[in-house]
Amino acid sequence: MTRLRCSVVGVSWVGLPVISALWGLGLLTAISLSLLWSGNVSYGLVRIHVETARANAIAGAAVNQAVTALLDPRPEQRWRTDCAAPSFDFDGIMIEISIQDELGKVDLNQAEAPLLLGLLKSWPRLRFRNPACRQNRGLEEHERPQEPQWCEGSGLL
Repeated sequence: MTRLRCSVVGVSWVGLPVISALWGLGLLTAISLSLLWSGNVSYGLVRIHVETARANAIAGAAVNQAVTALLDPRPEQRWRTDCAAPSFDFDGIMIEISIQDELGKVDLNQAEAPLLLGLLKSWPRLRFRNPACRQNRGLEEHERPQEPQWCEGSGLL
């Protein structure tokens, strides 16, 4: 068997197969590491999506249970709406639901002035100011509030 030997201006190509094999091995290593990394990232993303879907399902179950309990025709089985927190088990997770009745709240945009004034009187830390108070002394006439304002001790509250 005869061995072929190539040389270009004194350069021998004998070690080229070893270098090519090492280069190919490096490329395969880079490709496999890339696939491992993308698989790891995909697994993390899927895990986050599964946990989010599970949390959404639990929240939906809690809302559905609360609606069902509020619409129960038997008064003794109906849940209270005074922020009591009844609890139930769903998929191994204990859920507590607090229900508050919205009928006692005041819509500040629609309320009449006497009701608002009564609410403001009931808040002990609230301080009103009138145009003669210190906050308004440096303001020009057109910068002062147009609505009547009162400060504590003015006798209007």
